[in-house]
Amino acid sequence: MTVSLLDFDMALRRESAPVWIACVLAAIASATYLLSIRPLEARIAERGQDLARIEKQARDAQPADAPRTSLLEERLAAFNDTLCDRARLDAYVGSVFEQAAKQGLALAQAEYKLEHDKAGGFSAYQMTLPVRGPYPRLRRFVDATLAETGCAALDDVDFKREAIGATQTEAKLRFVFFLRGAQP
Repeated sequence: MTVSLLDFDMALRRESAPVWIACVLAAIASATYLLSIRPLEARIAERGQDLARIEKQARDAQPADAPRTSLLEERLAAFNDTLCDRARLDAYVGSVFEQAAKQGLALAQAEYKLEHDKAGGFSAYQMTLPVRGPYPRLRRFVDATLAETGCAALDDVDFKREAIGATQTEAKLRFVFFLRGAQP
């Protein structure tokens, strides 16, 4: 049995709408595959090859035995970089008094304490200062002292006022200077 175009044409005319709809949908599906999906498959394959090439370059660029520093080691190195020279301790203390004088603040009897941390390999020099003056000047004094000396930290602050409207503020400030080299 041979099928001719005439037979096909007759079948299309008898079945009409459902057959035509099926043919149109088959043609749309074929066109979509050929015009959209097939080129995308080729592009996906190209991108996969590009990714493999880039991954290989990344593996080749990194030496396999390069030592990596841990976050803890990085933080320890950053801390050690901020330590000041122990021999210049007098200059650091002097700069605190200079900053107070620049702000017009008189420092009362200060308390000093030197602590050694053998495990850490550094010393901490605590300086507790009772200060009295207007709050803005106290604030500028603290800011200037910390900016002047990179190894200084403000460890404790205690503010008191006699009354709400008082212009003078009493403060107890504790600065700590972190110094290289712990001694027994």
